[in-house]
Order: sequence, then C-alpha cells, then structure tokens
Amino acid sequence: MMYEDDKETFTGNGDDIEEDTGPSRQLMLTPPYMLVMMVYIALFPYLGSGPIWKKNGLENNYCKDTWWYNLLYIQNFRPITDQCFAWAWYLANDMQFYVISPILLLPLYFKNAMDYFNNYYIKPYTRMGPYLVGIYTGYILYKIKCTFKINKFVNLLLWGVFTAVACSVLYGVYDNYNGKPFSTEVASLYNAVHKTAWGAAVCWVIFACATGNGGFINTILSWKGFVPLSRLTYSAYLIHPVVIQYYVYTRRQMVYVDDHQIIYDFLGNLGLSYAAAFIVSLAFESPMMGLEKVIFKRGQKK
Repeated sequence: MMYEDDKETFTGNGDDIEEDTGPSRQLMLTPPYMLVMMVYIALFPYLGSGPIWKKNGLENNYCKDTWWYNLLYIQNFRPITDQCFAWAWYLANDMQFYVISPILLLPLYFKNAMDYFNNYYIKPYTRMGPYLVGIYTGYILYKIKCTFKINKFVNLLLWGVFTAVACSVLYGVYDNYNGKPFSTEVASLYNAVHKTAWGAAVCWVIFACATGNGGFINTILSWKGFVPLSRLTYSAYLIHPVVIQYYVYTRRQMVYVDDHQIIYDFLGNLGLSYAAAFIVSLAFESPMMGLEKVIFKRGQKK
C-alpha cells in the first residue's frame, strides 16, 4: 500500500509532488464502514436470542452520542468502553497515519534518505512502527523501481533471519500463556518491538517478492485465487466481529475449549465472515468504488 502511495506522492522523475489522494481514500473506505456500522447498530439486537444475548445490543446507548467520532476517524481517543464499533480503532489509526504520512515523506524528498532514517525512523514510536517500516520499504521500492538483485547466499540468510523474527513474534509468547510469565524486562522489550519486528518481516516478504528474490513464496502469493479474496478483505475486517459476537451470544450450552473446537470455530467464523463480506462488498463497497472512479475520472477530464 505504501509503495502505491509513494508513487502517487512522488512523480516519475522526482521533480514534482502530486495531489494528495486522501479524499479518494476516504470516499472509498468511509461509506461501507458507515453503512455496515449503521446496519449493525440498528439490526443486530434483534437477530438472536439466548441466555446471554444482550437485547439492547453491545454498543453503548446505540452509538447515539459517539457515531460521529467514527465518521471523523478519531474514536481511538475515547475510552474503549465508550467507542462505537470498537474493533474499528484500527481504521482510525490507519487513517491518522495516512494523513500524516506525506509529512514523513517530505524530508525524504528534500534531504538524504539515510539521514532521515537515522534521525527519525529508528526512534521508538510504538504503534506507528510497522507503518513507518512500510513507508520506508515503499520508498525504497519506488527509488529502485523494484529491481534489486541479491546474492543467493545473502537472500537465503535474509529469509532465514526474517522467518526467525516472525516466528519469535508469533510463538515467543507461548511460555507466557502457559504458566511461565515473562519478567518485567522481557515483557517490556517484547511489547516495545514486536509490532515493528512483525512489520519488518512482512516488509521483507514484500520487498523480496517485488524485486524478484521471492522464489516459490512469490509463486504462492501471486496465485490468482487470492485476488477475489483480497477484494473482500476490508469488508471481512468490518463484519467478522459481528459474526463472532452472534456466534458467542446465541450459545445455549457450555463449551469445552480444546484444539479441535478452536479449529472448527476459526474455520467456521472465517468462512461465514467472507461469505458475509461478499454480500457487504456487493451492496456497499463495490458501488462506492465504481462511483469513486466515475467522480475522479470526470475530475481528471476537466
């Protein structure tokens, strides 16, 4: 995403900075977001029943006083108990990062990129770490035009390093959740770096595949079957907590949680979320994307 944004921010020869695409991005993301939230708030309380079903819904006061925070993407400044559509805090973060990212890119345009990296990028900004890594990776890909040959040994070494990093982030907390809690120092270190470390591992996969150093991983990730699924990702993100909440709150019996139950729950929720996302995408997202293309094409012609 950041590579595409960098291309739109810096023109081909690096002499001009193009118009910000913020309004276009907001036009694409906001209508499906608001429509799904509206339907969820209005209809969800009436869709199920059960001993733990919340008849008044899960949102505080039906979001009557807080919905506009979501519209402006600033709900993450409120306590989580007062937020509407609470899992959309990520969208607020993402939009805020997107708005200020041109400010972070301007020094790259006017001064040496490595100076900016040394003076700013490596500083410990916790939440923005992965986004900053994405910005810089996108900038590098833009500058090298996705052409960069890596020695086979170095390539394998880097794949090994970033695979180890990703596995450490994912499985490094196993003992912590199985009766052997981290020390304060280890917990602090993990909390400070794990998001950025994961972002770096993901960015390595993107960089390697984009520059022709991805091997069979690039072949797998380039499978055309992922294309329709990728177009449903945003809608799936919006709708999947609704699917999970419905599943949990309509239960009428106790559940024994084991590995098999978790696998079935995961696969069932995944399948239902994408099925619902397909409907949401057809009803809300695709029409708005089509409208966006019409509006911006007309604007370009004028």
